[in-house]
Amino acid sequence: MMTRPSRKPDEVWAISVLIDALRAESTEWHEDLEAVTDCPDLVLSGPGGVRVACEITQVGLSEWHRWHNDRGLKLDLNQLDESSVPREVDLWLSRAIEDKAPSVRRYVANASAAEAWLLVHGGINKAFDFFVLDDGYDIPLLVQAAQDSEHPFNRIYVASSSSSRVVCAYPWRGSLCNPPDITDPSILKVLSIRSQEVQTQRGVTTLTLGDEFQPHRERILPLLEPDRMKTQ
Repeated sequence: MMTRPSRKPDEVWAISVLIDALRAESTEWHEDLEAVTDCPDLVLSGPGGVRVACEITQVGLSEWHRWHNDRGLKLDLNQLDESSVPREVDLWLSRAIEDKAPSVRRYVANASAAEAWLLVHGGINKAFDFFVLDDGYDIPLLVQAAQDSEHPFNRIYVASSSSSRVVCAYPWRGSLCNPPDITDPSILKVLSIRSQEVQTQRGVTTLTLGDEFQPHRERILPLLEPDRMKTQ
């Protein structure tokens, strides 16, 4: 069984945030450093000796463009100097679950685990994080998406570098307000992305900058999923 020699910085950050949150519940949670680091990405041991296979997936700009290209929009990541990305966090989580759920049996078998978890994150670039995890927008949408999706995960976590927070979207144990109607353009939030080239010693590096704002309908309409607009 092959192991991955090292983790990406984004994964290292996401794992540390998750373990810190778990240890706030019980100091018995820790990573099994002798376990596989791929399929699943992380193996945890916890209270009572429970063993968990945790798969980690990132939702970033490349994933967003890939999903939209699948819908026929044919957006070219390298051609966009500036774009407005609708923060449809429920769709992003649903797609991440859909991508990983078929492999749950393999994760559990490879890790000799009793449970399977999913950890979704937007990376450590705080200027460009798809998840904000605000209580009135992201969290209700994420909880609804996790509850409505058919999946075998025992827990689903979402981590955000912009808020330095991780939440367990499934099963949800907190109080919850009704999810916002993000088919309403006045409610749907958007992440504004623009690239800036800077000169470095080794050449040109592209930095990604972003901020949230409430968009006008004409700005977000070309980026929205056509079927979603028709049916909701």
